[in-house]
Amino acid sequence: MLTSLHIDAAAPTVRFRDSTRTGWVLAAVAMLPAAVLRAGDLAESDTFWQIRTGGWILAHGVVPAVDPFPGAAAGRPWRENSWGFNVLLAMAHGLGGLPAVAVLGALLVLVIAALVLELARRLGASPFPAGLVLVAGVPLLIQWLTVRPQLADYLAVLGLVLVAREAPGRRPLLRLVAVAVIAVVWANLHPGTLLGAAVLALAAPASLRTPRRAAWLLAAAVVVPVASLLNPYGAAVLVQAADVRAAAGGLVEWQPLNLFDLVHVVPFLVGVAGLVLAVRRREPVLVAALAVADVASVAAIRFLPLAVLLALPVLATLDRVPPVADYLRSRRRLLRRAAAVAVGAFAVVAFPNLLHIGQPDPARFSPAVVAAIPPGCRILNGYDLGGEVLLERPDVPVSIDSRAELYGAAAVARQSALEAGRIDPGEALAGVDCVLVPARSGIAHRLAAESGWHRERADAAAVLYVRGPA
Repeated sequence: MLTSLHIDAAAPTVRFRDSTRTGWVLAAVAMLPAAVLRAGDLAESDTFWQIRTGGWILAHGVVPAVDPFPGAAAGRPWRENSWGFNVLLAMAHGLGGLPAVAVLGALLVLVIAALVLELARRLGASPFPAGLVLVAGVPLLIQWLTVRPQLADYLAVLGLVLVAREAPGRRPLLRLVAVAVIAVVWANLHPGTLLGAAVLALAAPASLRTPRRAAWLLAAAVVVPVASLLNPYGAAVLVQAADVRAAAGGLVEWQPLNLFDLVHVVPFLVGVAGLVLAVRRREPVLVAALAVADVASVAAIRFLPLAVLLALPVLATLDRVPPVADYLRSRRRLLRRAAAVAVGAFAVVAFPNLLHIGQPDPARFSPAVVAAIPPGCRILNGYDLGGEVLLERPDVPVSIDSRAELYGAAAVARQSALEAGRIDPGEALAGVDCVLVPARSGIAHRLAAESGWHRERADAAAVLYVRGPA
């Protein structure tokens, strides 16, 4: 892959250059095992209710203003913040069920990888270092690459950086149109557009050395929120993220950065390293994007993958530093073999997942137990299990699901305490015929000891109790 050594006379750097596109293709293919591994299990409880919501939108031709499903929140006002993404999931589900949904997620992961590599290429990186850095970043990213609307955030931010970094260029208006298109699509897939506006607005003062670029960036920063208004909810979509944060603050992904947790600290340091290198390279758009992602990660760890994805292309340019280039040249055979072995080993682990693409994560979900729910049963269900019931058992009104912003922070907190067994379930069980909860939850242990309930079905993930004698 490293076919020639290039010395730039204008800048005393030494780097490798591939004479064909083969290196970049191989770098992209190296991400395939990660996409397959992630597609092997559907690990997000949101995916199930998102599929059903997308199907409802396709069937009715409108976006719901209230919860359209029978259950505890039926008729309650609801802004569906990822309606476009949900429609894509429903279309995939209609074509091939959950496996097709998983394949769609894998394809989006590969597109994200391609954008990371394209940004690395434009920054001057070579294919082998770029591919190596991308694969090295997989352990930091893999848990976040599930089929979730946040994939749209990663795609949109990377796309904005690619457009804005070379703006205004010879066609500034055309580039503004591209920014507007990204914003419209982004707002309808997942409302994270204010993140993009913040990046562009912060990049503008960092570009004051070039007034024309600074002016374009300011214009683009205005275009993003204005274009975002082209969605079914109008301006309300701009505050949707704040509503979700307020309702779901107790959930793991909304927790602040924990400096004593390596799972948090390592990706954060990668983001900081990318920021430092972007500053040294005088890349105002990348500096702004990484600064926004790093600061947001301190407030909520769900932004850590974005910081890593933005940092990887900058880290890939370290091959332009003479000592690093010399090391790569002297160890290129060893590094190539080691990389091939690493990717091969990863593929060996990942590709057995092809045998069960799109299966619900067996540690969290249970199709067999959900199927055993008596028809029309009045149910008390676990928070993570509600989405699966919504999709697979539309005849059973759920008590709660993972739409935190719909149920509210108080309901989510109470549900957590109920499942953990920290509160007496007596009131919650009034009028309930069935209880579907995680197999090892506190409430499951309580019901196992209570008369009047019998265990109907159970596995490693969930247990179903039905009122009455066995």
